[in-house]
Amino acid sequence: MRNTEPDMELQNYPVSSQPQLVKKELAEDSSHLTYHQLHVIEIPRILLRWSWLIVLCGVLGFVGARTVSDRFMTPLFSSNTSLRIDIAPEAMGTPAHPSAITGARQLVDSSILILEAGDVMDMISSQLLEDFGAEWLSNYIAISWRTGEPQIEPSTLRRLINMSSPRNAEILRIEAVTGSAVLSARICTIMAEIAPDLLVAGANVSSVGLVDTARIAHSPSSPRVMQNSMLGGVGGVAFMTAIILALHVLDGRIKDENEIKRRFNISVLAEIPECKFFTNKGARFSYEERKQEQWQ
Repeated sequence: MRNTEPDMELQNYPVSSQPQLVKKELAEDSSHLTYHQLHVIEIPRILLRWSWLIVLCGVLGFVGARTVSDRFMTPLFSSNTSLRIDIAPEAMGTPAHPSAITGARQLVDSSILILEAGDVMDMISSQLLEDFGAEWLSNYIAISWRTGEPQIEPSTLRRLINMSSPRNAEILRIEAVTGSAVLSARICTIMAEIAPDLLVAGANVSSVGLVDTARIAHSPSSPRVMQNSMLGGVGGVAFMTAIILALHVLDGRIKDENEIKRRFNISVLAEIPECKFFTNKGARFSYEERKQEQWQ
């Protein structure tokens, strides 16, 4: 006959350790179950556990970025030439004087404005149409037929040409970027050919000399496939790392006895391990199934 008397050892436990009061304490402190506090010391262990997934996302990001760069982005080719602009002696003053340096910079700015004029763009347009023809140019530049004749709009050419003075105030750098390496080099060459006469006649310039000739590029300047691929790989790793840490923080489940002590400040009386048993025939069943079998 089964003993129905209360267990004396259970009566000797503190009241707060009885199951009913423990459940009440956990219910009152249910806010701890909504999220998991992330400790810095846990981050390496979490990332090491899911390292295979992080590496996989990094590889997928690398391959995806490389595929997009190779197949879906239009390659652009850059070419440039440089001109040296000599200011007229009567406007130069003392070379080391600040006013001379300021005057040289203003001269370069004035030269850029002259070369960006609509008439200059029309001259470049006419020369390009004569060299390559409208049919071939239409593959890389928008051709206008407003007047019945093929023409490249000045605004279109201005977007393809960039002029600046990066290092020396007396050096004018002209760069062209198009979808054809030959076309980019030809635009720079035309600019270098027509610039001296225009600048000597329209600005306070004594002479214009060619510093660097335009060359045909052998590889595209954009897109940078390897750089984009590396960024894609790093982005994939960073994205998956953030997802894993966010899911760990949002996971409110209890995973071990140390977490119970840390989150609820109570001691663990016992722990039932999750174990498997094997029969003589090799069948496997859990601890709960074996306990039910013993009671039967």
